[in-house]
Amino acid sequence: MTLTVRQKIFICMGLLVLILGGSHAVTNLVYMESLFDQFRNEEIGAAFLNAPPEEQIEILKTYVVGKMELFWLGKWGFFIATGLFFSLWISGVLTLPLRKLVAAIERVAKGDLEVSVPVQSKDEYGKVIQTFNDMTLRLREAEDARRRLVADVTHELRTPLSIMQLKLENYQQAGHPVPPEMLRIHDEVIRLSLLVEDLHVLSLAEAGRLTLDCKPLDLTAHLERIVEQNALFARVSVIDTGIGIPEEDLLHLFDRFYRVEEARSRHSGGTGLGLSIAHHFVRAHGGFIHVSSQPDEGTIFTVYLPLSNP
Repeated sequence: MTLTVRQKIFICMGLLVLILGGSHAVTNLVYMESLFDQFRNEEIGAAFLNAPPEEQIEILKTYVVGKMELFWLGKWGFFIATGLFFSLWISGVLTLPLRKLVAAIERVAKGDLEVSVPVQSKDEYGKVIQTFNDMTLRLREAEDARRRLVADVTHELRTPLSIMQLKLENYQQAGHPVPPEMLRIHDEVIRLSLLVEDLHVLSLAEAGRLTLDCKPLDLTAHLERIVEQNALFARVSVIDTGIGIPEEDLLHLFDRFYRVEEARSRHSGGTGLGLSIAHHFVRAHGGFIHVSSQPDEGTIFTVYLPLSNP
């Protein structure tokens, strides 16, 4: 039988009430027995025995009430502490799958699609986790399909674009009069060729197939003014004093085809692939890039590279 989360909470709270109720009855019985034993040893004497029955009852009542006040105070403090601890423990157990799911969602939000959460129950949490795993699987499949599509398209476009560019360049070099429309076509072919080449490099980077020629490099000797070293990485910073980058754009700066507002012009801006390619190149070398910027003050791109080959 599969229990829902609501049923589990109901059962746990029922067990808590049963435990506390049973403890209450047992402690009352034990304490009352010990209380009467104490009264017999401490209060029963000649004065009590010679007193009228009404006074004996008042003496017993006063003694029991005085003792019970302290007993109830300590008892309720114990029960409250026990109830809070038990509730905290139960809430931790019941929300553990949810905390694992939240951690996995945060990883997906950062771009890590190779994440899966173990399904350990068949309740609502288990169904949500299974749905999440199915969603990440479909996202991985869609991402793989996108990468294959980009690789196929760039592969098919590189050859005809190269032929077109070669023909246009040969026509111009032959000394024929070139109309402005043909120059415009030539510019667009060059732009498209650069875009296709960037897509080709990006597809290789995303597939982990970049060809790297790793050689030792003394960064200190080549870049003395912009290199700082720590125990693990060499840090290379490129600093400008330009218009800066708005804070809302920094999170997407290394995304494919992302361009900030000032760079969205088709003719004055880039393709939006350069930083993404640089990001993958640095990662392929075992490093990472950090960027900080202030509007109207400038931008700092910092590349961290390992001091030894990864």
